[in-house]
Amino acid sequence: RRSVLQPSPQACGCSGQRRRQTRGVLAGVGARRCALVGVIAQAGQPARETSAEGRRHVVNVIGPGSVFGLIPVLDGSPWIHDAVAKGAGSLLRIHRDDLLDAMRRHPALSRAVVLLLCARARKTYNALAAHSLLALPARVARTLLLLHEENRSPLLALSQADLADMLGVTRQSLNRELQQLERQGWVRLGRGRIELQHLAPLRQAAGLWD
Repeated sequence: RRSVLQPSPQACGCSGQRRRQTRGVLAGVGARRCALVGVIAQAGQPARETSAEGRRHVVNVIGPGSVFGLIPVLDGSPWIHDAVAKGAGSLLRIHRDDLLDAMRRHPALSRAVVLLLCARARKTYNALAAHSLLALPARVARTLLLLHEENRSPLLALSQADLADMLGVTRQSLNRELQQLERQGWVRLGRGRIELQHLAPLRQAAGLWD
């Protein structure tokens, strides 16, 4: 699946190293500088924040073609969150110096990076507003639709625990909402996955219209 950056870093002559990944941490949060940006080639990855006490917050679930590690690569700061592989997959690792050089030589790539960061900032602002203004059923529906849009698939490889972390609610509260959506025939629940069956009523429940 193609990268969300168009043109892609590879198309601009930015070389990368493709590696097979097994289940576990791909990139850790902490004080160390980020020297690599990753492009998910296969398998989904939850991006999460973990406190020193071991408490965690799932920020997003990113699928094939998604890019992570851009902010610490661009500003030279430490990692914001860690990315965790849910299972076997592959990852294209691009060195910071190679990416920055490609961005200098190719304005279209620089613009694509800016637009991607703008889209992510807009999503963050919308999520903060939804957390304050929307009831939980609407927040659940909106989050499912956003994940569907980002992963370009109605089948979300996502556990209820991770989705509950994203929404900042208990798994029990989330499960009640998902069970209601399943009874209405809008979603189908499975072990470690949620399949969206009917998008139109989900959009209406989320307060979104075409």
